[in-house]
Amino acid sequence: MVRHFWALQGQPEKRVIIGREYGYHGSTILSASMGGMVDMHRQAANEPGFAHIKPPYGFLYQGNLSEPDFATTAASWLEDKIIEIGADKVAAFVAEPIQGAGGVIIPPAGYLNKVEAICRTHDILFIVDEVITGFGRTGHWFASTYYGLKPDMMALAKGLTSGYVPMSAVMVGDRVADKLIADGGEFYHGFTYSPHPVAAASPGKFKLKKKRGWGADDPGPYLAAAGPTANTRLLVKVEALDVWRRLNL
Repeated sequence: MVRHFWALQGQPEKRVIIGREYGYHGSTILSASMGGMVDMHRQAANEPGFAHIKPPYGFLYQGNLSEPDFATTAASWLEDKIIEIGADKVAAFVAEPIQGAGGVIIPPAGYLNKVEAICRTHDILFIVDEVITGFGRTGHWFASTYYGLKPDMMALAKGLTSGYVPMSAVMVGDRVADKLIADGGEFYHGFTYSPHPVAAASPGKFKLKKKRGWGADDPGPYLAAAGPTANTRLLVKVEALDVWRRLNL
């Protein structure tokens, strides 16, 4: 869809999609190529048209930098890669707000806003993968809301149906949607089981339920208080564990 959009814009050379190391966006050959899982790349999921930058992984890369300085440094890795490739060849940057499968990598404050601004400066689409973080898990319906982001596209799944049946979706912002509707004709895509009637019906029945009197954003203090105790117990049993990371649920 991203490449089709740029072709309709008269810029078919904008085809490269930049992802991040440790990023996960799926296991098929193109989605695995877009992600940054090294083992998947070794097994031939390393197609051309994708590039990767280091993630904002403080445990590995922050060193003695303050959080604001690390956010700026990590965001600069995206701009450096865009300049290396050429903004006229880069179609999009894709990121999980919190990298889940890669190790629950929570970015430093301000990082995501900085990379979004870099995308706007270079006229590159900003895609957010909310498959893990969507539907209340950060205390808001979407992590994009929590971080104050306005992505061009958003990938959804998992919580879309509370995990009861397989279902995924892509939310598309006005800029891309308007162009596709006006000039794109039919968008040819599909999967064997789409649209499965049970899956298609289930999101309409989805409700964010409250348990123990909590709303979506209320468990944070409880989990924050319980975290150090749980971490201490785990440290006794697992010597390699020395970091505790969480953002609400």
